[in-house]
Amino acid sequence: MGKRVEKALKGGPTSASSRAGDDCSTPEPYTCTGNFADDFAELWQRAGLDKDHVPVVKPRAKRPATPTVEESKQSPEEEEVEKTDEELPPSTYTAVDNLNIYRPSIHVEFDVEETKQMQINHAKELFIRSWKIEEKVVGILKLCILERLQCINLWNVGLTKNTLKSLSSMLPSLSSIKTLILDGNPIPGSEPYYLLISDDSPIQNLSLRNNKITDVGAELLGKALGTTYTQNKSLLTLNLSFNHISDAGAKHLAQGLRMNRVLLSLCLASNDISDEGCQALCSPLQRFALTHEEVVQRRKLMSQGGFRGGSALGTRRSDSKDRPSSNRSGSQMRASRGSSKKKTEGKKEEK
Repeated sequence: MGKRVEKALKGGPTSASSRAGDDCSTPEPYTCTGNFADDFAELWQRAGLDKDHVPVVKPRAKRPATPTVEESKQSPEEEEVEKTDEELPPSTYTAVDNLNIYRPSIHVEFDVEETKQMQINHAKELFIRSWKIEEKVVGILKLCILERLQCINLWNVGLTKNTLKSLSSMLPSLSSIKTLILDGNPIPGSEPYYLLISDDSPIQNLSLRNNKITDVGAELLGKALGTTYTQNKSLLTLNLSFNHISDAGAKHLAQGLRMNRVLLSLCLASNDISDEGCQALCSPLQRFALTHEEVVQRRKLMSQGGFRGGSALGTRRSDSKDRPSSNRSGSQMRASRGSSKKKTEGKKEEK
């Protein structure tokens, strides 16, 4: 009997109680509440990341209000009272652990929503500075409820090609996002910044300063702004200052601006652009002649109603008897002139 019991304990089938214990150990799926700080901390721990280095979510400090004229003027008695009320400098100092000073933090500007049960702090703007963001962190941000997020500011966070791809795939799901700032994040090699201004991207203001963008990245950005067949319809401002764009890259950007009808501001300060590149950038800002391929594609868009102001023109052209976008032929013009001459001669004879 003793041997049988030992065999059962060693290699026998698991009991129902042990199975139930295993089922209870599996965590249930987490449903986000809307409070960004709580959701981010919980999803960080569930992702299996370091629990001791969870980024601290802090409310972003606001600028002090500008003092009015009445507040700036103080009587000499009030100034003396303020001088006496000033705190003396501390005589002793305490050491603080470096972990608390250099701990990664996320500065958030909250949009507070008051409900009957609780107060929900929605993330309105995210500011992350000087700590490397991994792809898992972007995945955690995807799971958080960011329906009111309007701005993402990532400065010097060590973005990679994979991290940028996951970030660009997250943007279409954010309906209220308008501004994206990725200053100080150079990605050598392919320079995939063009993925941020795809057709389904809602970004209106994009800043890519100090990213070491070369003519290769400028060519890809120019194609994303507009080609003969596709045009970006959401981006309003683009900041490419403090990069390594030369005249060749400026020409690629100018080629993208030929068919772009939305972009209002393009900053290229502190680049390697000379007079030749400036002339190329100025050419799409004035009247210019379209190529044959551009004319054909423009007429197709106008006939389909895909071009601004083209739907009405397309209907008028379809209703007219003449050929679309063409003048009357010479025979028709002569026939009309001949009929008008006959009418005038007949009137003279009657007189």
